[in-house]
Amino acid sequence: MKLNYPVGLISNANAKKIRKTLIDSKELHKLLGGNKYCLLRDTYSLEELKETLAEFRDKNIQVILSNGGDGTHQKLISTLIYNFSDYSPYIIPLKSGTMNMLPKNLGLDMSPHKAVKWVKAVIENKVTPVVTKKNVLEVRSDVLRRKKYGFVFLAGCGYRLLNLYYSYPEGGKRAAAKAIVSSMGSWLTKDPLARSIYTYTPSKTLIDSNEYHFPYLITLASTLERLVLGFSPFALKSDKDGFFFMIDGEPMKKNYRFTKFFKPFHHDEWKPRRLVSRGKALHLEVEDGFSIDGEIINFEGKAKLEVGLGPSINFITPGVKK
Repeated sequence: MKLNYPVGLISNANAKKIRKTLIDSKELHKLLGGNKYCLLRDTYSLEELKETLAEFRDKNIQVILSNGGDGTHQKLISTLIYNFSDYSPYIIPLKSGTMNMLPKNLGLDMSPHKAVKWVKAVIENKVTPVVTKKNVLEVRSDVLRRKKYGFVFLAGCGYRLLNLYYSYPEGGKRAAAKAIVSSMGSWLTKDPLARSIYTYTPSKTLIDSNEYHFPYLITLASTLERLVLGFSPFALKSDKDGFFFMIDGEPMKKNYRFTKFFKPFHHDEWKPRRLVSRGKALHLEVEDGFSIDGEIINFEGKAKLEVGLGPSINFITPGVKK
């Protein structure tokens, strides 16, 4: 596999860590060799992102480093899908945001500085990369102006917990753990806010050709195996196609046994109100909103949604350690 300079570096100037100068895009640009070897574009809007991708396509840029969190990578990938069907560069997502599930699932769980040094070594043929293809999820609904794309879909209490998480200014794993533990503790004291988070959503749910009727506490779908805090609730059977999903409508008291959300064994779990496996199409009803890759989509009332497999994306990675 032969890759050539220059590479493209797109930095989301609105990302929290970049805005606070914890990650300096100019420093990453310098590590990659400066203007001769890397085209740096700091973007402030989706329109600027679109203009940058048009420029990279015209200049035949093969490799794009995405500097930001999961939301940044999602916007980059979505913009490619919406507007550049004729352009399929290799994406390298850097661990530069509040949420960094995508880099972790691709073997890129390293600092952005270490990652760009690895990219430099790849192009100079000092190390051999792995080309990895991953599908995004495609979400359709009448409440959406157009389809949404991303790697992790959340509805129910997962979506509401994410809203709580974003209210904490510090972000990161500590804030994620705080949102879960504090709200579950408050639920025991019948705190109104906690009770509003852990409400059940009545839904007729269709998974491929199987129909279910029970209210769910959380619905989660993903093409990634490991989520925030190392949370991996899926049955990882290799003989099944499609994306992973978990639909949990068990009584709230059972959720205090946290081990039920980590799946050490490769088997499906089909209980009366708990479904964990893989599927190619998921139809369900959601209330108030949902999240895709950390992006919050709010609306009033209930809506019907369809989650399916979207296009595959090309990544260059060091390979995922098993």
